Amino acid sequence: MRYALIVLFFVTSSIANSEELELNCKFDNYNGINRTYSQKLIKSWAPQIQTHIINSDKTAFWNEVRIEGKVKLNDSKKVKFSYELKRKYITRWNILYFKTNKKATIDMEFPGYVAPGSIWGNCEETKTNIKKTLKNSISDGENKDKINSSDKISNKTEKAEKKCKELGFTPATENFGKCVLKLMD
Repeated sequence: MRYALIVLFFVTSSIANSEELELNCKFDNYNGINRTYSQKLIKSWAPQIQTHIINSDKTAFWNEVRIEGKVKLNDSKKVKFSYELKRKYITRWNILYFKTNKKATIDMEFPGYVAPGSIWGNCEETKTNIKKTLKNSISDGENKDKINSSDKISNKTEKAEKKCKELGFTPATENFGKCVLKLMD
């Protein structure tokens, strides 16, 4: 029994304290693109200034919109991750960041269309430690994850968050997040 409690403690503490890697990137080398698309159009698909937050096997792409992605490789030399957006057409971004020289490249895919080519840039990395605490709610009986981090809030979510607070939702809870998402739709 004591052994099981020790193992449970180490597993939950490793989940509760995970390290995030935040990449603040500037892509400015469009020499690898083909001339099928204009540089202005490609910049609308892959903005010059981007922030990527890598947390174990998931990523979040923060610009004007948040797109969830997947980490394919994260070792001491590089991070390889991708995003996929399915709207009228499918768009995929494959990003490779080299930790040793702080360079990154984006390759985009549009199934059925010509790929635009590689875009290169530089990134600054910041490592942050995320702490999650589980708290039982007596009122509704659900476990809620509270995440204390220094996430940047975009202007689009500020209004929705303010309204959800006015409606009585507690910030950094699952129900608060659902409220914000509903109001942003």
